[in-house]
Amino acid sequence: MKKTGFMAGFGYASRCALVVLSLFTSVFSGCKSAPNIDLTDYSPMAVVSIYSNSSVPWYDRDGARNPDGNTNSGGLVTSSLNKVIEQNNPEYMTVQERIDGAARTFLDALEGCGVEIVSMDKVSETQAYKSGYNQFIQKTTTSTPAEGYMVLDYSGNSRNRMIATETGASGSIFAEFIFQKEKVQSGLHDLNVAAKVTLKVYLADSDGKKALYRTYSSLSPKSVPFDNGNWSRASLVEFFPDAIESVVNQFIMDYTGCSDGSCTASLPEDSETQSTSISPDMFRQKSDSDSDSDSGAE
Repeated sequence: MKKTGFMAGFGYASRCALVVLSLFTSVFSGCKSAPNIDLTDYSPMAVVSIYSNSSVPWYDRDGARNPDGNTNSGGLVTSSLNKVIEQNNPEYMTVQERIDGAARTFLDALEGCGVEIVSMDKVSETQAYKSGYNQFIQKTTTSTPAEGYMVLDYSGNSRNRMIATETGASGSIFAEFIFQKEKVQSGLHDLNVAAKVTLKVYLADSDGKKALYRTYSSLSPKSVPFDNGNWSRASLVEFFPDAIESVVNQFIMDYTGCSDGSCTASLPEDSETQSTSISPDMFRQKSDSDSDSDSGAE
């Protein structure tokens, strides 16, 4: 039966009320109750490891074939062979520059929000850090550490506790960057390639126990055309710094307060954050020249 008069108006008002309530909830969810975690509470902080994968593989949405973003495997021999094969590939040859830049961004952000960083010389002299050398040798076949660091994962509460004890740190932090490329829609039919960065951050307290573990992802706002398996690798690698800055800023904002200082960390310490979706309009802008496009999809 068709509703008229008061009932029709009541139905409309109810729907409006639901919409307003939904908007109200969305606006304030950014400052919802969260774990009482502030990075400055773990200062001075030991930055134990900063590293990344050693190539720029395609992002696999289901993650089944490539969960860690690495395409290199097979040990030291295969890694050395890849260096020869990919010696003219900017995506592969700029890996050290890329992770070093990411490390600088990460460290500058921590210090910029008031976190005192324990000298890496002091960290590297601890027995607990030196004991991770064998793990470092095993992981360097597929991962690349930032200059001055080893590739170490965050496992081992006792090691983290010993590092904190020997250095006087209030916390130990590990940062893993995963560099990938992703096909994105450009207009109705065209495809572009954007740079994708994932940051995994693990923080342990002075007792070596987990304080937080978070994952952040971001796509570069710029992209290059993808045409018949061709894209400009040289242009693509130039887009990583923006995506790196995005994931680092997401982490810093979550654990030093909102932009207006009205609230503190707003997400659980075990979760994953995706950056704001990039609209198709952002990809309709004129792309960088792909005069240096390489042929052949990876």
